[in-house]
Amino acid sequence: MNPSMKIISYLLYSTVLIAMLGLFTFIFASTAYAAAIPYRTIARDGDLELLFNDRTGAIQIMDHRNNHLWRSVVDDTLYDLDGVNRLWATDMRSPLVINHSNILLRDAPIALLRSYDFVDWVNPDTNQPEQTIFSTPMHNGVEVEYRFPSLGLSVTVLYWLEDGALVVRIPVDRIIEASYYVTDVRGRVNEVRQAVTAITPLPWFGAAHRDDEGYIFYPDGSGAITRFENWQYRPQAMNTHRWHIFSDTTGSTHSILYGIANSAFMPVFGIRNNNNAFLAAITEGYDKAVLSLHPAGQVVDLYRANFALNTRGTFEVNMNAITGATGRATQMAIRVDNDMIPIDKEMRYFILQGDDANYSGMARAYRDFLLSAGDLQNNITAPGRFPLYLQIFMGIEEQGMLFNTFVPMTTFDQSVTMLTALQNQGVQNIETMLRGWQNRGYNWRLITWPPASQLGGRRGLTRLDNYLAGHPNVNVHLENQFNFAHGTRGFSARRDVAVNGVRIPLQSSFEDFFALRPVFSAALNREFMHNLRNLPNMNVAYQALGHVLFSDYNRNETHSRGDAAQIFAGMTDDAVQNNRRVMIQGANSFMLRNANFLYNLPNSSRRIFITDECVPFVQMVTSGLMGHSAEMGNLATNLQVATLRWVEYGSVPAFELTYRDSVNLQNTGYSNLFTSTFGNWIDDVVAVYAMLNERIGHVFGQQMVSHERIAADVVRVAYEDGTVIFINYNEHSVTVGDIVIPPLEFIVVR
Repeated sequence: MNPSMKIISYLLYSTVLIAMLGLFTFIFASTAYAAAIPYRTIARDGDLELLFNDRTGAIQIMDHRNNHLWRSVVDDTLYDLDGVNRLWATDMRSPLVINHSNILLRDAPIALLRSYDFVDWVNPDTNQPEQTIFSTPMHNGVEVEYRFPSLGLSVTVLYWLEDGALVVRIPVDRIIEASYYVTDVRGRVNEVRQAVTAITPLPWFGAAHRDDEGYIFYPDGSGAITRFENWQYRPQAMNTHRWHIFSDTTGSTHSILYGIANSAFMPVFGIRNNNNAFLAAITEGYDKAVLSLHPAGQVVDLYRANFALNTRGTFEVNMNAITGATGRATQMAIRVDNDMIPIDKEMRYFILQGDDANYSGMARAYRDFLLSAGDLQNNITAPGRFPLYLQIFMGIEEQGMLFNTFVPMTTFDQSVTMLTALQNQGVQNIETMLRGWQNRGYNWRLITWPPASQLGGRRGLTRLDNYLAGHPNVNVHLENQFNFAHGTRGFSARRDVAVNGVRIPLQSSFEDFFALRPVFSAALNREFMHNLRNLPNMNVAYQALGHVLFSDYNRNETHSRGDAAQIFAGMTDDAVQNNRRVMIQGANSFMLRNANFLYNLPNSSRRIFITDECVPFVQMVTSGLMGHSAEMGNLATNLQVATLRWVEYGSVPAFELTYRDSVNLQNTGYSNLFTSTFGNWIDDVVAVYAMLNERIGHVFGQQMVSHERIAADVVRVAYEDGTVIFINYNEHSVTVGDIVIPPLEFIVVR
């Protein structure tokens, strides 16, 4: 080979060698990059990208609108995991946590299993590693099986993107449980049935550091937020706060009815982190769930919230009632159902950004979902003018030594007199609720009919109905209680009372206050509709139906909480089919579709220790679709402040009044109505009604699209037509831009 060819060959060899070295360098670099970022893209939906970690089963959501990454678990980029103990580090790395128990062992403890505990799991029998995370692609997402091999349990979770949201679904038929036999220390062979009792998916999704700018929203009362930056004003050791969805899931009749402070109307929570936010909502299988809020400072400095989705019913058992033990100390045990609730669980994480990244955007997202699902609809028939909510107290019994005395406060004819006087003074639209109109007046006895003779009886009620025929803008609702009963008359304690899982009646500690079977409540409702057949202008108000839910383990016909929710909602279907308007006390989301009016809603949260602000989340979801009332003006400490609160929350003016002087109630069980005489209050009622309708009546029937606190005790509210209302709770003037808001006043900008 001549010298020139040798040179050319050498150059070619060198070029190929350099190219190969470059290729190997690229391969090794790519492998290192893949090891450093172990997530792979599974699906895309618009600006959202779903990423998945094959090793841990964790997911991430990348929002490409602003390149914000939502993590489902905590990694070292978010928190120093070396600074916490192994148990907490494992929990923070786990995308799934399950509760389990041996249901063949009575009162067996409920234990936790975390999915990350089984990553890189080594089988102790073979001393070989075994895979515990299995994934299968699906349309726009991934199906993930999480195995817990030490107990033979397995849960499959489906993740996918849909319409700007992450959907998380747990098919009930993909929950695998285990039965096996073990030999105890005495040589006895015992069967074990390990059952999944609850599942907490993505318990750390969106966890935020206390130094982040933002807040966590939770459905306490009307709604509340806790701002991250205020951590320094709180104690170092903070407790977890929990809310039962819709009502207490385990307690007595008293806790079901009066435990509203620990219950949530809507199965939601949300986190805002800088200019990004999400709203998490249970959209299926929500009937038995618990929301937990973990503030920063509880071991770790991260704010987070999650839902425990119960796969089995649990109930509290008073062991004294079973054993017959007496004494002051009450021994309670938690029992678990043998059978799994046959309903899939589903959650949606609505990913929000920009102007939607706040609790107002969260409310809009949830409202839109309920509308699309048919769980919410527009039931306002007369928009453009606020109605007056008038709660008329009719009568009650005063207890005596030997006999009770009926105390009539407002007869049916006097109700006509009150309504006429209001109409004559310009109060055009009135939503009226009559309380205590039945025989024996207001009490919790099971008396849904007939009307009290002392108030005018059937003839008096008929005269009221005839009056309404000529006044279409006045709606009268007869309040009834179909879910609970005091005493023993009107129902069978054996057939008609709901029972828990050990067949003990749901009753209060003083034993004569009962929760009624849902099917019996529905029968009472149908009977009431029949009794109204000759009163075409009368409507129904369902007391407590919008904030209670409980199971019934009757041997003949068992009903889960999900069954009960369908039955309770079906009662309002019956009312609509009978051409009756529906008024509901409470706002449980499954009860909203037929509601024309929600009465006595909270216009604040219960202000737990970490709450920074109360927000009208429930009212924003339902605004423009149904009316709602809150605090009674005549019972408010300050009517002017109460009016401002009505304006802020979009509530209608509300008063509870009587024709006779309220002094007559002082020896009854309704003495809290200490000022209610119609003659004393009519001028205030008319003035407030006229003022509100003159200034903001046009927003009734419109959606409240935003709400924010812009300064100390200064709130800005906006409606869909562009109307903006500034509310000043201060006792001094406040200037916002070029707008001066007088003390204890509001300004409307159109």
